[in-house]
Amino acid sequence: MNGVKVYENHHVAMIALTGRLDAFTATQVRQLADQLFARGITHIIIDLAQTPLLDSAGVAVLVYIFKRCRAINGHMHLAPFLAPAARRMLHLTRFEQIFATIEADALTKLLPDVPLPRPQANMRKQDALRRAMTPQQGGSQLIIGDLMLTLVATFKLRVAQQVQMAQHYLETRYVGAISLLEDGDLH
Repeated sequence: MNGVKVYENHHVAMIALTGRLDAFTATQVRQLADQLFARGITHIIIDLAQTPLLDSAGVAVLVYIFKRCRAINGHMHLAPFLAPAARRMLHLTRFEQIFATIEADALTKLLPDVPLPRPQANMRKQDALRRAMTPQQGGSQLIIGDLMLTLVATFKLRVAQQVQMAQHYLETRYVGAISLLEDGDLH
């Protein structure tokens, strides 16, 4: 994670993440959220517009913040714009159905001095390219394609291993049969 900015207004805070939210950075975000809760923050908005990678540890931190907010009668929302990787991960894990996204107007009212989150230009271009290359199902077709490539590569590796084992087996059997023939033991 390259950076974290926190914007606060009374009992509302927005955590704007720049960089990856993964196993290496999730602990920092969790500690930051704990500090906000200790200061009386009850509503947290997570900005993932500049987050090019969100893995399972990152999702776990979001779930942790979500549960902590609910435990104190607060709310956790996602900022209006998500980076493509974050959107894809939340879609795959179905957390997009659990984590509410705050509207841009509501965000501006809650945190008037905060710049509205926007995805990086290169992320918008990558997202547009992915949409152009896949059917209208969004990113799910791309992910299925990635999974298929992974499965094919794994299958090829396994087949190569099986072929190697079969060759070794045949070579040892064949060499054993040749030595029996040379010794004259087979008649």
